[in-house]
Amino acid sequence: MAIIADQLATIAGEWTGVCEAAILTETDRKLFAGRQFLNRDCVDGLGADHDDLRERFEAARARLVG
Repeated sequence: MAIIADQLATIAGEWTGVCEAAILTETDRKLFAGRQFLNRDCVDGLGADHDDLRERFEAARARLVG
């Protein structure tokens, strides 16, 4: 789970800069973040013992996708 937590932190921390470098529109930023990197299917299999990770995922998704 540490790998997933690190991936979430990296996506959340670097996403804006990557999108600016790629000159993505706000619509494209949300589309790619929500469909590719922060797709809710990614956390569907997590059990109740991973609530912290699920909360971090949802926080990153809310901030980047809305």
